[in-house]
Amino acid sequence: MQHDDTDRAERAGAAVARRTLLGVAGAAALLATAGCNPFSTTRTTRTVTQTAPEPIDPMETLIAMTRLHLLRLQAGEELGGATAKKLAPLAADRSDHLTRLLAEQARVNRTKPSAAGTAGQSVPAPKTPAAAAQSAADDAAAAQLAFSDQLGNVSKFRAAMFASIAACLATHRVVLT
Repeated sequence: MQHDDTDRAERAGAAVARRTLLGVAGAAALLATAGCNPFSTTRTTRTVTQTAPEPIDPMETLIAMTRLHLLRLQAGEELGGATAKKLAPLAADRSDHLTRLLAEQARVNRTKPSAAGTAGQSVPAPKTPAAAAQSAADDAAAAQLAFSDQLGNVSKFRAAMFASIAACLATHRVVLT
């Protein structure tokens, strides 16, 4: 009977040793899965963050686009005839837009507004009145999209101004079609 007790004790000891071994192996696997390496020389995790770059002010781009479109409208007006009569009020609107954009840029930068004119600048004249009207319609569509895209990225004042310009450009598209 003593022999049976000894066998039972040895089996119990083996079961405990096996459980201990499995527990240690499981803990090691868990640590390895979690990314913990007890043999690593680096003991500190460093997280490096960067700040987002400053948002780009859309004014320069919108001013350049408005100036280019105004030049194209003026070149189309030079063809004369019915096309000139159609493009003249549109050019006056775009000139007003350019003046307002330059005034807003000057207000934000605390400078004097630059001249809104396009003196000394030119673009090639369209070959036909139909080409001038199509170019003006394409410009109005592109500008309307550009101004609309900026509505969520600017101050409330600028958003109101951009929305007003976009609405005006929508009317230009209707006039030109």
